[in-house]
Amino acid sequence: MTSIGQNIKLARLKKNINQTELSQLCGWSGFPSRISNYERGLREPKSEDLVRLAQSLNVSVDWFYRDYGSEQTMEVRESVATYKAIRYVPLLAWNEAVGYLQGKEINAQDMIPVVNVESNRSFALIVEGDSMESPQGDSFSVGGTIIVDPGLQIKDRDFVIALVNDTATFKQLIIDSGKRFLKPLNLRYPLLEIPRDTEILGVVRNFMRRFR
Repeated sequence: MTSIGQNIKLARLKKNINQTELSQLCGWSGFPSRISNYERGLREPKSEDLVRLAQSLNVSVDWFYRDYGSEQTMEVRESVATYKAIRYVPLLAWNEAVGYLQGKEINAQDMIPVVNVESNRSFALIVEGDSMESPQGDSFSVGGTIIVDPGLQIKDRDFVIALVNDTATFKQLIIDSGKRFLKPLNLRYPLLEIPRDTEILGVVRNFMRRFR
């Protein structure tokens, strides 16, 4: 019989996201080991944590209490899911993003292996500037790599790449009372109201950072 932790892992794999991405969806970005501890049975999730996990994984809470097969079966499913999900996206300069989406030929700086992207026109960018850095919660530090997916439906509070004055910019999209705003996570930068027809080049799906 599978445990709650194993079912959390299975639901995560079915959604094709890694533990860090699930932590971010749950609002636990500052606790990267939390998901790992749940899945390995080192920590028992509280009821309110199961509710948040269920919402983030698009399942019901009782889904975590069902039996979905042996741990060995889950390991096989994980290998297959990972193999099928991996693809490579081009690392672009910021001024190349628009041309790339228009089908222009681009000489990518590198090809980045990723999972969980919808569009075959997804691409990667290197974070520049500190407008999306925050001392708590979500934070995107300079030099990190963001994976942008143009195939996702845009929603309130998505992190997006928007085209403002013919320049691509990385911000959080806020939709409030019919108005749209681009919000930096760094409080030293102002909130910017944008026209409803402002072009959104894609939704930021993943964030990666190398330490060496």
